[in-house]
Amino acid sequence: MSQRPPLGFIPAPLPADELERLRAVAELGMLDTPPEPVFDDLIWLASQLCDVPIALVTLIDEHRQWFKASRGLNVSETPRELAFCAHALLSPQLLEVPDALQDPRFAGNPLVQGAPHIRFYAGMPLRGSGGHLYGSLGVIDTMPRQLGTAQREGLRRLAAQVTMQLEARRDARIAQTQAQMLSLLLETVPDAVVSCSADGTLSQFNRVARAWHGTDPRALPPAQWAQYFDLFDADGQRLLERERIPLFRAWRGESVRDAEIVVAAAGQPPRSVLCSAERLHDADGHALGAVCVMRDVTVERQATRAALLAGQRFSGAFSAAAHGMALVSLQGGWLEVNDALCAMLGYDRDALLALDFRQLSHPQDVAPDLALAAELVAGQRSGYHLDKRYLRRDGATLWTRQAVSLVRDEHERPLHFVAQIQDVTEQHLAEARLRQSESQLRTIADNAPTLIAYVDSQLCYQFVNKPYADWFALAPAAIVGRRMPELLDAEHMDRIRPHLQRVLDGEAQHFDTELRDAAGELRVMHSSYVPDDSMVPARPGFHIMISDITGQTRLARLMEARALRDELTGLPNRMAWNETLRRTLAQPGRRGADQVAVMFLDLNDFKTVNDRFGHHAGDAVLVHFARLLKTCLREEDFIARLGGDEFVVLLDQLADARSEAHAAA
Repeated sequence: MSQRPPLGFIPAPLPADELERLRAVAELGMLDTPPEPVFDDLIWLASQLCDVPIALVTLIDEHRQWFKASRGLNVSETPRELAFCAHALLSPQLLEVPDALQDPRFAGNPLVQGAPHIRFYAGMPLRGSGGHLYGSLGVIDTMPRQLGTAQREGLRRLAAQVTMQLEARRDARIAQTQAQMLSLLLETVPDAVVSCSADGTLSQFNRVARAWHGTDPRALPPAQWAQYFDLFDADGQRLLERERIPLFRAWRGESVRDAEIVVAAAGQPPRSVLCSAERLHDADGHALGAVCVMRDVTVERQATRAALLAGQRFSGAFSAAAHGMALVSLQGGWLEVNDALCAMLGYDRDALLALDFRQLSHPQDVAPDLALAAELVAGQRSGYHLDKRYLRRDGATLWTRQAVSLVRDEHERPLHFVAQIQDVTEQHLAEARLRQSESQLRTIADNAPTLIAYVDSQLCYQFVNKPYADWFALAPAAIVGRRMPELLDAEHMDRIRPHLQRVLDGEAQHFDTELRDAAGELRVMHSSYVPDDSMVPARPGFHIMISDITGQTRLARLMEARALRDELTGLPNRMAWNETLRRTLAQPGRRGADQVAVMFLDLNDFKTVNDRFGHHAGDAVLVHFARLLKTCLREEDFIARLGGDEFVVLLDQLADARSEAHAAA
């Protein structure tokens, strides 16, 4: 006779990834939430499958195991150090304890020595998509036992369903938060945003758009947009035709960039607006509608018109020269100036001639100018060019580009300087803005959740953002200059080669591909290859934008599968039956000799079972009946549950429908 080991109690050690695991559990947002029928149903199935009185869905927090669903226990949590489930976290495999009294880890556990007197335990870890273990699906009995192979496999499958339910709720919560953030963003952006649905009906106005139009949005068709919302041509004189409204153009499939219109709502001054609009598509490419973003450029247009008028007024003064010109003495005094320079510096002619160039130059630019002038006088150069700053009369700083030469007399003695001065303030500011914009765009690109690249016509990388380089575990500099076939493996190139030729021919490509990242994980990626039309017909290359749609794809497949499956019996449901019957009868090339038969079945006196033994017994009868149907019919026969106790069977490809249907019945 074997000797029983001494009573003991060994708390489970912490998993190696405990901090990340706790963070993943918290991100589920399920701790201390109310019971939910779907989890109650899953543990009911687990208890029935294993024929045990107790079944649990547990999540392991830092100090406790909390029950999202429990059957056979009347508590909602226990300390973590007492939890069998804490031991289940140490491996992704099923933990099975045939007799807790014979296991030194659990023999002294209060839950074994006292209520609920655990003797048998089996726990399947709930492994999340990120690899972390949230908790377990566990079954418990008060007597020793062991599971069969089918029961172990059933626990594994049920645990997978529990995990999917947990993560589906997490993903839905995250999606709702993102939608709220997007809505808030649209309400706070300084531009107006409007959208329409797939049928062309207006659907959304943000705060700025509502303020512009001075009216509440109305669900109007495109034919009424221009008149109701006071949309005019860029000159503000003619009401826009429907075909020229940017949102309508985008709805029809056109990509609109910086189209100018005028919004002249009643009670408000006319507003010049630049519109950019795009058609919206879902992941399958189906049109969802269109969106238009409108930027108010009224002040810019007024400034442009004012500058044009000012230029026309001074056109006579600038007739002799398009830029400032001056004769400057060797000591730096102005000897002669033209009207353009006077206007540039903000002085009249007499006031300007009373000054010298040092008084008008920026203090930091005086010394470089004097040094170059000295070299010119010394004969060390024939002239010089210099970008320097002048101080206007109103105190503003003026950036100029000046070319200076020296006039000498017949004895080569220096007489005076000739300066040609061009105002390049806007160019200088634009270059600064461009440098800043390039830096900002690089920062945005490197932090975007999208892989971005630019490839020339020889398939050579000219630009990649950090996420694109990270995909290959390389630095961006290690990719730029290389050709795509050098970077991508042969399988990857084979998948994208048809799209490469089309995009180089000028046709945008949008497609989904399953690829493995640098870590070897299979991901579903949505790729957009967009031709660079900036140098048509000599098209230099194309843009690449790749987004990770793994989560959306998996969720869509899961939702599609759940929508067509009866949760109780696991059989196809009414929706799946209707679709299968339609598809069977509409099969192309169906031969007239192929016959089908439909069998409708229900369970006599099924209501009596529910009334006498309860719905749980009735559910068990339905599950068992579904299992019997599968065993007694052919594998190719289609079985579905229409609802309640009603089932239906489709027998296809019958040579003699009447006799074969009778035989099956």
